[in-house]
Amino acid sequence: MKKIILALVCLFLSLYTSEVSAQRASQPRWNQASWEPGLGMVFRHQEKFSAARVMLGTRNLFIKNRVGAYYILEYRGGIQFAEDNSGFYFRDLAGLNYSVNKSFSVRGGIGLFRKGILQSGAARGGDYFYNNIQFGRLRKEIGITYKIPQYPVSIDICYSTWVGPTATFGYVIPMKKKLGNAPLKSIPVYEKPVVVETKPEPEIPVKVIDTIAKVIDTLEKVVVVEPVKEIQVPVTPVPVPVPVPEPVKPVVVEPVKEKPVNLDSLAKQSTTYYPFNVATLNEANEQNLEALVAYMKANPTCKATLYGNADRLGSESYNLTLSASRANNVKTYLVAKGIAANRIKVIANGETKSTGDTEEERAKNRCVEFRLVKP
Repeated sequence: MKKIILALVCLFLSLYTSEVSAQRASQPRWNQASWEPGLGMVFRHQEKFSAARVMLGTRNLFIKNRVGAYYILEYRGGIQFAEDNSGFYFRDLAGLNYSVNKSFSVRGGIGLFRKGILQSGAARGGDYFYNNIQFGRLRKEIGITYKIPQYPVSIDICYSTWVGPTATFGYVIPMKKKLGNAPLKSIPVYEKPVVVETKPEPEIPVKVIDTIAKVIDTLEKVVVVEPVKEIQVPVTPVPVPVPVPEPVKPVVVEPVKEKPVNLDSLAKQSTTYYPFNVATLNEANEQNLEALVAYMKANPTCKATLYGNADRLGSESYNLTLSASRANNVKTYLVAKGIAANRIKVIANGETKSTGDTEEERAKNRCVEFRLVKP
């Protein structure tokens, strides 16, 4: 046990010395916040078996970007584990790490749920230990971490008296966002102060200043500046010709003559057509009726008669009702647009004016026709 600890200390000191010299030469940024997942092994438990371990850790998150946290799970199945009187080994650890420099950090952890601080002493001890010597034992360990320069790989070497030596290989992933007080780029640490040399501005000798002052006094005495006399020039006013406005010709605005609207053409243009067994207006029908609405609003004396029609598919009574619904729906639409209801008359023709047996001919029969009268 003493030989192992001594070997770890010697390894730590040798690597630390080389790392410090390298830092002094390059002055890099090293305490950057990072994630550190890893895999490792428990080499030799007191009961002479090994186990795998999985780690999820962070580094350089808190306290001036030096402290991080980690959590480890250890497991080995298919064994007879006397300490827990079970067929498997399972432990967990939670701990903190402290970065000494770019490559080295120290760490320590303690159990949480299995042989941990969240269990009672009796649950941690069990009947395995004699005379309660190990009663209340906690899973714990201490160790060091070495980060390989220029590679995102770290090596954790830890030890505990009961579980023995462990090693974990981690993969360093720099954090893209700030967590806690850990910025993305830490401030570089300089061991020697940086001195910036500045050259003083040249001073003007006192003798030169006195000489310049005497020359200025002499010039002020010799040079006499007389005030400039103003020369008054008589100004003769120039007559400005006043333009005579030309007579304005009156502008005659001729009234705009509206072109007469052909009521038969407007009525034929306003015809609305429907799919089979449909009586409601669609968007195309409403757009087709805009010209009729505009004309009837501009001509309050104009009256309209709506003729609802249907094809010959179905009974006569049903087609009569369908044609009446089509014509009434058009009337409702015109009234909603501001046309008085007493200016609109509805007549249902049913299938009486239906002709033809093809689908194209029947489609022409499913319509509402108009007759417009302007007294």
